Amino acid sequence: NTAAAFALPEKFDTSRNYEITFWAKNDTNQTQVDIYKKRSYIIFSNAVTICKGSTIIGHHGTIVMGYNSYVGENGLLVCHKRIELGKCTAMGWNSSCYDSNFHFVLRDGERFIRDCVSPVKLGNYIWCGNSVTIGPGSVIPDYSTVASHSLVNKDFSHITTKGNLFTGTPAVLKKVTLFHPFIWNPKMERMLHNYFDEGENNGIFELPEDYPEAPY
Repeated sequence: NTAAAFALPEKFDTSRNYEITFWAKNDTNQTQVDIYKKRSYIIFSNAVTICKGSTIIGHHGTIVMGYNSYVGENGLLVCHKRIELGKCTAMGWNSSCYDSNFHFVLRDGERFIRDCVSPVKLGNYIWCGNSVTIGPGSVIPDYSTVASHSLVNKDFSHITTKGNLFTGTPAVLKKVTLFHPFIWNPKMERMLHNYFDEGENNGIFELPEDYPEAPY
């Protein structure tokens, strides 16, 4: 029983109705989602999805899963202080997020040791492609996309534009023209799939003039 691996933390607001899906896709061989907590909190908003094969580890930290956030198959979250996934933010399959380097390092010529733990924050409406790694201290601004196989290890909170594309190892801001207004809006995505499946549309869907910039 997957749900048996998770106990409600004290901060969980039981007065509200929550929808938390441990998604197995009818695969009875790989349905397990492992959650390990040691003096930690996992705070869920509504409509959170965690797919099969994922592992969540909390060690004296707090993990915040925003509304409609998503962790793809074989995802990994390891939290020692704080990891936050914002509203409608998704991590693709085989992606991982850590807020710790797990070991301390003494650099040559220095007489001090830096903390190896630093909080991570993924803003709202972010899509991380498959096999993305997010390291300690990373901050990804709202309305951003992280390309597959990228390594994010920096604080990009100074970036206030929309439609950001981060790519590379380590990741850098590649362009500011890519914008996904329909990420994690299931109704709109279904409509678009049906529209293009019908054919005879030249591969283009024209938005109405009065359509909002971010229809959520």
